[in-house]
Amino acid sequence: MEDASRSCAYVFYFLQNMISACKNIKYLIFQKTEREYLSLEAQKRIGSRVASFKKVLAELDEVWFTLNHVLKVRIEEVRLLEMINKYVFDATEILAWISERELYLNSLEGPMNGEENDRVLRRLRILSGIVRHWTDEVSGTVTRGRKLNQDLRRGVQVDDEVVSVNEAARSVVTTFADRVKGAFDALCDAISAKTRELGEASELHDLMIDLVDLEEWIAKRHLTASSHDVGTDLEHCFMLRSRFSEFVVETRNEGGRRMKTAVARCDGLIARGHPNRSEVAVAKDRLNEAWADLLEMMDTRQQLLKSALDMHRFYSDAQDLEEQIQHRYDTLPAEPSADLVTGRLDASCKRGLASLQRGHAALEKDLVYLSERVSQFSRVADHLYPVYAGERQVQLLTRRNAVLEAWRRLAGVADQRGRSLLDYYNLHRFIATARDLLEWMEEKKEEMSHPSTLSRNVGAVERLVAEHRQLHSELAAKAERIEDCLCMGRALLEAPTREVSGNANTVFSPLYLSMVGPRGEVRELCVLLATERVITNELWRERWDRLQMLLDVRYFIRDADSCDAWLNSRETYLVGARRNFGDSLADTIALLGAHYAFMRACAGAEARFDALKRLTQLEIRAMEWKPEDANYHEIEKRENIRRAVQEFMPSSGGTNSAQRPMPAVVRPQPRQTAGVSLA
Repeated sequence: MEDASRSCAYVFYFLQNMISACKNIKYLIFQKTEREYLSLEAQKRIGSRVASFKKVLAELDEVWFTLNHVLKVRIEEVRLLEMINKYVFDATEILAWISERELYLNSLEGPMNGEENDRVLRRLRILSGIVRHWTDEVSGTVTRGRKLNQDLRRGVQVDDEVVSVNEAARSVVTTFADRVKGAFDALCDAISAKTRELGEASELHDLMIDLVDLEEWIAKRHLTASSHDVGTDLEHCFMLRSRFSEFVVETRNEGGRRMKTAVARCDGLIARGHPNRSEVAVAKDRLNEAWADLLEMMDTRQQLLKSALDMHRFYSDAQDLEEQIQHRYDTLPAEPSADLVTGRLDASCKRGLASLQRGHAALEKDLVYLSERVSQFSRVADHLYPVYAGERQVQLLTRRNAVLEAWRRLAGVADQRGRSLLDYYNLHRFIATARDLLEWMEEKKEEMSHPSTLSRNVGAVERLVAEHRQLHSELAAKAERIEDCLCMGRALLEAPTREVSGNANTVFSPLYLSMVGPRGEVRELCVLLATERVITNELWRERWDRLQMLLDVRYFIRDADSCDAWLNSRETYLVGARRNFGDSLADTIALLGAHYAFMRACAGAEARFDALKRLTQLEIRAMEWKPEDANYHEIEKRENIRRAVQEFMPSSGGTNSAQRPMPAVVRPQPRQTAGVSLA
């Protein structure tokens, strides 16, 4: 085929040269003939022979036309054959190239592992790229063959003559075009099939590698999830649980994502009808089973760590509660001393008791919180008790009972200490109040016993009476405080007897019992307070009587002085009137009117002088006084004191007499003066 193409090319080249030579010869001949035989000079020279030359030239031109036509036809025939040979040559080259690619494709064997598969796929991609690059070339060749076949069928017009080739030549072009198209399509299909086969094998290989890797990952996670380490203490267990919780979250997130991807890939291969879909289904089931086992193992591990954490927390709470209970024992308020309770240490007494009470109040708040923790601890123990059995159950019960017993002891001691502090506080409050009241009554007694220098006139005595009446108001106001203080003392004295008769579990300290005992300071203060109250009231009565008598005397002195002054003024009038009788009738009448007025004034003042005749209270008392009255008043005072302190005196029968009411304080009214004012 290559030789035929070269021969056609040679013939075509030869004919082209011949045509060129003929054209040159024709040009030379016609140029020389026209110059030598057809020009005007030649016609003049030749003359009659011009016609014969023209005839010869016409024949020569005709022969030249025939030769030229034959040469053109031959050239077109050779050109068509050359086109056929060139197309056949190009098609043969393409077929040879396709054959080489087919041989190369057949040499690519199936992969044995992932690397070989990737290598073969890379080669196939390169080959596919080359084939795609040649697609336009092959399509152009096929199209050129069809167009050439159409041109050969139409032929070439040469001087009203159609030049064409035979049917055999045209069939050669059609055959080679079909062969090229069929071979190229077969190569493309083979490459696609090989690529698809290798892709499926690569996908299966990658899937199996991923499944194996996922199974190994699940196996490693399974080893961690199957651990039986629950920690040695609460902190260790909490750390293990925290890490395992992070492990579970990470495993569920990552494992769920990887499982979803792997199962989706397996389902995709099975749905597409992969040749090894049965193997894929078995691997998928194995993977799902391993994942389910891992999830179950993680749940079991979480339950185990939760139970262990509850157990460690129980023991840790038990130890912490025991330490807190012991700490509360160590911080219990101390028993106050006798000096602290009685207030002999004034600089620190109140601060000390207040500090103890604040400390106990803070302790009670802590005990409320601690009680809630103990209750929660007991509920946790009740919840854990049925879960365990054997020795662990006995340990739980023993530890729970130990903590509850320690708590009950602490609660009992704290309650008893709180009651003791309350009793001591009441005792201290009673002593302080009693001392304040005794000091106040002593001060008032001193004030009432001290003689006053302000009793020289009625105004001063009235001021003393008003002050003494104000003192009575103060005594009435203090009487309620004194009675409250005595009631407090009675309660303190009756507390031990009441608790014993009521079978209470209250235990009083020796200090408290000594202070409220028969010779205790509480009883002494109650007796002293009741005695001072009676003495103060009696002293107030005595001074009130004295002030009333003094006021009556001062009123008498004032009235007597007023009457004496009135008499002196009237005596001067009488001396003057005795010597003056009037110089005229009018003067005498005026003097008579004045004398009648004087007589009326004397009649009006008679009641005032009669009032001076009445005895004062001091004179009445002096007249009625008997020597035995002093002893009677002293005996009555002592009897009042005895009745007041009788209930506070120790009784052999263990009971106290009923409280008797305090005698009422009677305030005498001041003496009223008779008659009109001495103006």
